[in-house]
Amino acid sequence: MEPSSGSSRLPSQHTNIRAPPSRPSRSRRIIQRLKPSLETRRHINYIVRPAPVLYYDRLNIFAEIDAYIASREGHIPPEVPNRDPQSGGVSSPVGVATVTQPCIAAKKEVSPTTSASGVGSVEQSKWGRDNKKKDTYWLFPPRGINMDVPPRGYGDVAMVLPGSMGEKANGNHEDESLIDPADLEFDGPDDKRNPRNWPMWERIYNSVVPMIACFIVSFGASVYAAAVFAIQDQFGITLTQSLAGITLYVLGMGFGPFIAGPISETIGRRAVYFYTLPIAAAFSLGVGYATNFATILICRFFSAMFGSGVLAVGAGAVADIWDVHGDGAAVYTSCILLAMAFTGPSIGPLVGFQVIADNLHWRWTMFIVCIMIAAFMITVPFTRETYKKAILVAQARKDKKPLKKPPPKESLGLLFTVTLFRPVRMMFIEPIVCCISLYNGFCFAVFFAFFESLPYVLLGVYQPGERGLANSFLALSLGSVLAAATCAAFEWLVYQPRRQQRIDRGMTPIKPEERLYAALVGSILFPAGLFIWALTAKEDVPIIVPLIGCVLFAWGSVVTFIVTVIYIVHIYNTLLGASALGANSLVRYAMGACFPLFTVQMYDRLGIQNAGILLAAIAAALGPIPWTLFFYGARLRGRSVFIKEGKTESPASDEGVERV
Repeated sequence: MEPSSGSSRLPSQHTNIRAPPSRPSRSRRIIQRLKPSLETRRHINYIVRPAPVLYYDRLNIFAEIDAYIASREGHIPPEVPNRDPQSGGVSSPVGVATVTQPCIAAKKEVSPTTSASGVGSVEQSKWGRDNKKKDTYWLFPPRGINMDVPPRGYGDVAMVLPGSMGEKANGNHEDESLIDPADLEFDGPDDKRNPRNWPMWERIYNSVVPMIACFIVSFGASVYAAAVFAIQDQFGITLTQSLAGITLYVLGMGFGPFIAGPISETIGRRAVYFYTLPIAAAFSLGVGYATNFATILICRFFSAMFGSGVLAVGAGAVADIWDVHGDGAAVYTSCILLAMAFTGPSIGPLVGFQVIADNLHWRWTMFIVCIMIAAFMITVPFTRETYKKAILVAQARKDKKPLKKPPPKESLGLLFTVTLFRPVRMMFIEPIVCCISLYNGFCFAVFFAFFESLPYVLLGVYQPGERGLANSFLALSLGSVLAAATCAAFEWLVYQPRRQQRIDRGMTPIKPEERLYAALVGSILFPAGLFIWALTAKEDVPIIVPLIGCVLFAWGSVVTFIVTVIYIVHIYNTLLGASALGANSLVRYAMGACFPLFTVQMYDRLGIQNAGILLAAIAAALGPIPWTLFFYGARLRGRSVFIKEGKTESPASDEGVERV
């Protein structure tokens, strides 16, 4: 007899008993072992489903989410209009909306309803499928889920939707209670947290510290010049290969903002000193203990990359403490800070050749850099944070306010835009940025070329001792100091009185081009000094005469650099100013890295006079650039696309001096 329906079939002699299944293969066992569990499959189903899922308890409707999204955007699709429950239609409670996207239906059976788009009655039971609405389909739960047990989150209208963590079904994608750090402001102009309201001694101290840091980092670039010949003899390399240590250091300085930018944005400017300078000292120590030339090159590059972060942070700190647009003290401080970018390199060979003269090993030139950084780090704990955003965010966290975290990709994209993409674009379409970058780049390159040309000329013509050669670099230092004093004098005696006079008379604001008077003087001193250097470097002419030419050259090049950088900060707003200075830095460091590689070869093949005249002629050809900006700068600013965009975005801000 056949067994009754529903009863189990027992084996008998009339029933064929199947053999036990064979053991699965090793690969199949591994696959079964790695097969995700039911809970994992449920999570995956939640993540990859093409639409959000809502569960509703004891509702006579099924969720239609796209109409809810459309209603939040201010319009409702014509096929899903609002429906009033009193008129017999289907309405949505708060946080519920109609949808034509995939979703899970309510567990409870619903009464027949009629859609607004003309679809007939729809009958739905449990997790069924709506076959009437062609634009709606229903997801089925994974196998093994008990259909009679409500899913987790059943009836929770505010259930989290797919997307970012914390997004609610009845809210925006971002919690409106979170505070954007960009919206934080000081409590009025007299807020004591504002660095511009600090006591004078504290403002001066926090301005001097980045100046010293700038001096130390730039000092490390040129102190290596005294060890070039010793490294060449020890490792058996060519002079050009030995000079690559200067080239890679200058190139590394160009990557400093990529290190300092994220630290400054997330933690603050003060943290850059704590994180980057010790690493720079460690790589300088690596150069001192290097046993091969490749180690020297690698350590030189990374030492500059980490150390140069303080250059950008120092310029930003000065802009935080002083009002660059109106305060004369801000310009005086900026003049000293920018002059340190040239004073440090001019002092480096002076100290380096003194080390060689004392019969010390060339490695001591690197150990001196480490000692200077270690001594400088003692002053850092006594500084205060100057970055406005870091100050306000720290206070908000102390007050336990909920803060919104910007997406990492957005911050990274902004960093590359400000420091790389936009600067390259501005170099090609902004005449002001292009001209100033080329002029400053040539000044910087010739300045670094003198670290090789000055020893070559003086040793070949006058043959001074090692200490005399070291003292000759004081000419470049004197020119840098005179440049800073000249810029401060023009600001104090010319620009500030005229600015105040126009304010008192109620006239239009003074033009930024009024700050370029010192650059006009520098455009004459720069080529004049190079001509004197080239034509007077002879045995029958005292050594002091070509050194006077060095003073004039350094004076003219540095004064033009300082004034044009301040001019760029004045005419552009926050991010555009940083990008304009970024273009200036890219050109300056690229040219400064290349010139030392061929300077000695150029003087050797062309001769001392012809090589010097060539550089002087190029400087004279670039001389009209400051004059053009002085007379036609206002017209060029009027045609600038970036300046127009900057005026529509935000007013000019002092934070544009972020990268120097």
